[in-house]
Amino acid sequence: DLVGPAMELASPDSPDAARLFSAYGNVLGLQEGRYDEAQEAFIRALDIAERSGDVSLEMGALANAANVHYFHMRPQEALRTSLRAIELSARVDDPRAELAARYIAVLALITIGNLQDAAQHSSDMLDLAERIRDHFWLTQAYWVSELVATRKGDWYAARGFSDKGMSGSPGAPTLLSSRVALEYELGQFDEGDRFLERLLATADAAPNWPVFDHAAVAVTIPVIARIAGGSDRFGVAEKAAETIISSPQATPCFLMHAQTGLALMAVSQRDSTSCEKWYDRVLSAEEFFAYPMVLGRLLGLLAQAIGNLDKAEEHFEDALAFCRPSGRLTELAWACHDYADTLLSRDGAGDHEKAKSMLEESLSISTDLGMLPLMDRVIALQRRAESQPIRAPAFPDGLSSREVEVLRLVAGGKTDREIGEELFISARTVGHHVSNILNKTKAANRTEAASYAAMHGLMGVPPEDSQ
Repeated sequence: DLVGPAMELASPDSPDAARLFSAYGNVLGLQEGRYDEAQEAFIRALDIAERSGDVSLEMGALANAANVHYFHMRPQEALRTSLRAIELSARVDDPRAELAARYIAVLALITIGNLQDAAQHSSDMLDLAERIRDHFWLTQAYWVSELVATRKGDWYAARGFSDKGMSGSPGAPTLLSSRVALEYELGQFDEGDRFLERLLATADAAPNWPVFDHAAVAVTIPVIARIAGGSDRFGVAEKAAETIISSPQATPCFLMHAQTGLALMAVSQRDSTSCEKWYDRVLSAEEFFAYPMVLGRLLGLLAQAIGNLDKAEEHFEDALAFCRPSGRLTELAWACHDYADTLLSRDGAGDHEKAKSMLEESLSISTDLGMLPLMDRVIALQRRAESQPIRAPAFPDGLSSREVEVLRLVAGGKTDREIGEELFISARTVGHHVSNILNKTKAANRTEAASYAAMHGLMGVPPEDSQ
């Protein structure tokens, strides 16, 4: 209502017009959910900025565009755009535009699994926010620093960032939601509930609109239920999710929060019909990344719940391939546990030994990190594993069925991108699988891996048919 009329008053091709186009793109993308129109506004803003040589204006427009890219679930494009803005910070001192760009860079890097670079950008962001003492950006900087530390399992650092952030913003839903999950991971349920009550109070006071407060409630309650059990607050989470889903203005990122929460609640309630609906919806989505868990784990849990254990295995393999190289230890520990549960349920050839290996890895990580609830779950599964007979492995050299499927496509001459498109996984995840295949088969390259596949009769045999 304000930006539109102002755009009509501004001189065409003026810096004022460019600033208004940039602001308009932000409003369209984040408040109206109109991605394509937002990008048109950013293109207009950037065109004026580049022609006028106004670096600060260009930097601000890029930061806003990166923001919209990310919240419309385009993390790679968000990262490229935010890094372009950060490069310009060497030419002009515009700390708020730089903070906005680094903020999106951190979120995008966490999403694609690059915690090392995310940690560097979050550190730079925090230094800059503390230098200019901007209240909003200090809160955001502490939050993303906490996110990076939590995913590494550095609870001490994560708590420190959380405490500092909430000292200035005690009602920030970002900080409150992540702190709830942190306390639950460590078995501090009473402390986690204390922060949860504050989050719920914040959401109650929020407008009935698709804002982060509701998205946080929608996903946080199912996440902690997955950790500790119970479903007493699911009604609250469902109501929050409905607030997001029922609004045509909700950004895809907030929709994803709500949908992840609903999918997890279906898993907890063993509602196979709902799980099948969510599995198909998530798998067919053009852009979807689960929050806060990795996508492979969410799909694995859903596939397991509907009884498709072979597909669950493939998804958990994808989760492991994503988590291990990125150092996402907390999620890796949970993925190993969930994968082991699937293997023990299937009880096929080689499943018992693979499950024991997964449980040993999960217990090692959870013990090192003090994740008491997960430790209890792993020990319970280990007892279950002891009562099951051992069968011979299905594939040579410890290859998983997912790795055999990737190897078959590698042997067929397909690129990582082509394999990813066929298996509905990212090219980055395919690359992790290929690396694991080369290590296990002692192959020096893809050609030798193809020869290995032919030698062991793996060419053209879908893994599920060889079980």
